[in-house]
Amino acid sequence: MTAPTGTDVERRVRWMAAGTIPPVAAFLLLVTVQPGGPLIARNLDDLAQASAPLLVALPACWWAAARATGRLRRAWVFFALFAASWGIGQVVWCYLEIVRHHPESGSSWADVGYLLALPFAAAAIASYPGPRLHWAGRFRTLVDGLLVVTTLLFVSWTIAVDAGGLTRSRETVLQQVTLLIFPSADIILLAMLLAAIVRGTRKWRDPLLVIVASIFLLFLGDSSSIYVGLSSGYQTGNVVDVFWFASFLLLAVAAVMPVPALPDIVRSEGQEPRWIEFIPYIPLALALLMGVVQLSRGNGFGAGEEWLVLATAVLLVVRQYLFVVENRALTSRLQEMVGDLEWLALHDPLTGLANRTLFNDRLSQSLAEQRRDHRNISVVYLDLDDFKAVNDRFGHATGDELLRAVAGRLSGEVRDGDTLARLGGDEFAILMPSSGGPATTEAILERLLAELDEPFRVHDYRLAMRASVGFASSEGGTSAKVLIQNADDAMYTAKAEGKHRVCAYDRAMHRTRAHGPPASPKVPERLG
Repeated sequence: MTAPTGTDVERRVRWMAAGTIPPVAAFLLLVTVQPGGPLIARNLDDLAQASAPLLVALPACWWAAARATGRLRRAWVFFALFAASWGIGQVVWCYLEIVRHHPESGSSWADVGYLLALPFAAAAIASYPGPRLHWAGRFRTLVDGLLVVTTLLFVSWTIAVDAGGLTRSRETVLQQVTLLIFPSADIILLAMLLAAIVRGTRKWRDPLLVIVASIFLLFLGDSSSIYVGLSSGYQTGNVVDVFWFASFLLLAVAAVMPVPALPDIVRSEGQEPRWIEFIPYIPLALALLMGVVQLSRGNGFGAGEEWLVLATAVLLVVRQYLFVVENRALTSRLQEMVGDLEWLALHDPLTGLANRTLFNDRLSQSLAEQRRDHRNISVVYLDLDDFKAVNDRFGHATGDELLRAVAGRLSGEVRDGDTLARLGGDEFAILMPSSGGPATTEAILERLLAELDEPFRVHDYRLAMRASVGFASSEGGTSAKVLIQNADDAMYTAKAEGKHRVCAYDRAMHRTRAHGPPASPKVPERLG
């Protein structure tokens, strides 16, 4: 079975989105025309609003969680809990209206289900896959949402006071606050979603974009119900109910959409558009304008507006602090990355030893110092004997582990001030800036070669590995290139003379790569 192409996926998404139009149109017709009378229309409205989250969105989100893995599975589990909690709240509302004949608005046990649904939605959005951010970045996203909430609430509160909605409302202060919680929480969810979208490269068919539309419809329903609730009292059967109904249908559509590949949704940290930083300041500017208008009219601020102004000021200070912390963390991370790149440029990533670049640099420095103090400098080339047999028989993973073991043992034997490097493959080099003469150097290398005689324990094998060593010394006047060439010639001479030996360069030595029959490598023994 072949995977669906991009065109197939887009066609499927269009059909799923179009599939929500008939039930939404039927619901809208129900609340406007009210066939069978207001009571029947109200009861059907209640049942439809309970069915959308419980019978449509909940199974779809649970199915999406079952087919997903990792953070995406956790996100859809939380979305399923969000739909379930909201649906349970609606079931309680249906019971109060249909069975208990309790049509008036106000706080009820149904609000418990509605309110508990909001943290589940926030957890789902926070769990949705995206770029990993510093803790300050994640917390700043929440602060941005709260900042948008306080500023927009200030505007809404001021408009409501000017319009007389709060003074005419029959709701208690607690009931008024409960009404305002829902659109406030929706704004936080929308801010979190917006941050997730702009921080990741997402195509239009990404389910997260449909989730944004779903939460936006939820926000429209909650916001529209504020003024209805504060003025005449909310009654089921209002046109605003269509927003809640359509919201959960879109959530179900998002759940059954194909999951995008991770490379399509993730952008690395630090690449978000700059305009995202100005999003929280847009409602802040609107709130400032509204405040100036209020003061110019001589109205002043009420207690609720004063608390909102104070909360906004605190959030602005916290946001700026988090922004500084996040930038410092990013700067520190960049410095670490630069340090890592500098280290990789001068070291062998497999063994951690110096690489050819660092070895040649230190050799050049030693030769420059030699012109002043006339020290004896030795360059040593060490090549493992029959290393290819290990790779051929036991695989490259075992070979790499053996190279790390050899590097570790050699590192423990070289002197302070010497430079041990891996030049590539199974070839190592040692720079000895103060070797003390060829005889001293050869004695040191004989001891080092003896240390390699002890078998290495790699995985489940005991591997006997020997080496051929050649070195060249200079008391002055020899260039780095010639010294390296001489050490290489000496090492190949050691190979040609039977391996597992130390050979000093001699001027009469001619470089040859024509070896006699190689000595049989030690057969690794499996450990007991």
